Amino acid sequence: GVICVKSADPMVLPERTFHVATYKRAVYARAKASLLTQFATVTRRDSAENTGKEAPERAETFLSFSQQAVRSLQGRGR
Repeated sequence: GVICVKSADPMVLPERTFHVATYKRAVYARAKASLLTQFATVTRRDSAENTGKEAPERAETFLSFSQQAVRSLQGRGR
């Protein structure tokens, strides 16, 4: 049998490798969204500020990616 989905033969369980990749995308996107909001609170020099990477929309974008991946795993549409 298969002990770990990640190490499973993709030819035997092709849908499982998709599920693993989709699950990782959901988790990583949610973690990045969380970290982006925390990163914006760190103080630093004005010359190092990059508002494009710290805008609230960026965190919302990653939360959206995460939610899309979760819905895909559940078999629901966007």
